[in-house]
Amino acid sequence: MNPIIQLHKEYCNHKITFKGHSMSTVRGEYYIIRPFVRALNLKTIEELRKLEKQDVMNYILKRNKESNWSARTIKNNLQSLHNFFLYCVEKEIVFHNPVEGISRPKPPNDLPKMVKQDDALRILEWLYFAPFRYRGERERAKAIIAMFLFTGVRRGELLNIKNSDVNLEDKVLRINSGKGNKDRLIPMNARLVEILIDYIRSNIKQKSTCMNFFVKLDS
Repeated sequence: MNPIIQLHKEYCNHKITFKGHSMSTVRGEYYIIRPFVRALNLKTIEELRKLEKQDVMNYILKRNKESNWSARTIKNNLQSLHNFFLYCVEKEIVFHNPVEGISRPKPPNDLPKMVKQDDALRILEWLYFAPFRYRGERERAKAIIAMFLFTGVRRGELLNIKNSDVNLEDKVLRINSGKGNKDRLIPMNARLVEILIDYIRSNIKQKSTCMNFFVKLDS
């Protein structure tokens, strides 16, 4: 394994253990450092030490030209690289932070896009009549879409929901280690509970022994 990637894994373990960061957060940083190392052809720690501010700026400029990065993407990349090099400086692996002093663009303060109630209901109604290949697939699709629409959970949060997190009797959904590595409770309305009950009774869910609430078709 590339020693720099190995070093970054140690950095990720440090963040999880001592900073309380979630696995999804450090995974995102890993997917930032990997193309950075590849693009600059970094193969040794010594090469990492030799990086200068201009090298990082040239990398960002090149990626922006190739992929038309948004201001938020540029800022996230610079922040992740800065944090990693800061860790390396603290551990005396490198002697300076090449990201220090690079200005970060301010992302636009866009409000989240809202789905109108009529549109949300129209999506659910479509699922009642849409063709599906496997038994239970319709119920699972309805449950997933309804969970997004009625609770506002994020994709990563939905994938991590366990059977024990769904309390149909009290109509409460528990999200563990969500954004900011925080737990929270979300009330569920009667429509969502009804859809989840249909999914639980479906063939795909009844046959599954998986602890995750949403199961794969082949589980």
